Amino acid sequence: MSTFKLSLPIPSVALRPAAPLLGVSASCRPMKAFWLARIFTASALLRVTTLGYCGDFSKYPEPLSSRRDIARASANTDNIFIAKLPIEDYPALAKFTKLKRVHFHTKEGTGADDQKLLALSRVGSTNLFDVDLLNCPGVTDRGIEYLAQLPALRYLQLEGTSISDAGCKILATKPSVTGVNLTYCTNVTSSGLMQLAHSPTLDEFGFSFAGLTQDDVLRVIGELRHAKWCEIVDPKGEIDDVIVKKAGATKSIQIVLQAQGALARLLGEQARPWSRKH
Repeated sequence: MSTFKLSLPIPSVALRPAAPLLGVSASCRPMKAFWLARIFTASALLRVTTLGYCGDFSKYPEPLSSRRDIARASANTDNIFIAKLPIEDYPALAKFTKLKRVHFHTKEGTGADDQKLLALSRVGSTNLFDVDLLNCPGVTDRGIEYLAQLPALRYLQLEGTSISDAGCKILATKPSVTGVNLTYCTNVTSSGLMQLAHSPTLDEFGFSFAGLTQDDVLRVIGELRHAKWCEIVDPKGEIDDVIVKKAGATKSIQIVLQAQGALARLLGEQARPWSRKH
């Protein structure tokens, strides 16, 4: 299986021939699995701070804004962008029996909410494994409950959503989930991160340093049961990278520090490397 790996600037959000593909990793390394945006593709998770997922990006997501768009699209379409699709048209998505990836990210933050996720969960997409909810503050723990009903769900780009520790608990008990990006999820505390760290299937994990201490970060790393890739967004460079990376190395976990998340890039912030504050 492939994995996420961050990095490259996010392409512009201009559409057509397709919806924006946020953050495709420059180098894909074989590994057990995982979005960043990528967790993150969703699967397109965004690289720059979102775990990057190295999947098949030969095709951009098909932008679907109406029932007419759905009717015109090939039944073999497996990657779609539906942030503008009216919720009453969601049942028509059942046409795409091979659907694997769904994207909702928008600069406006209006791409998805709990009711849209409920409608998506009722489509019956048995192959859907990657959901990109970057910058969707209307998504809460209720929406995560609905997504958990997807049998093949593996990757979730949740950066900028409103989920809390309760949502983390739901994901921690979903055996198919292998990649989650929680950067800028301000309702998630160290308690929620610890619950996900205990997941026996989570391969790759992303979160923000905001609201945490370095001891919190070290505890999360120490509790990771299965992860091999952990990305931490630390805009102010407050983390002691030597100590944190050493903690990861003792468990064969690659620790990646980023100055920005995918959300910052989506909103137009210029890319900048992480550096430790002196």
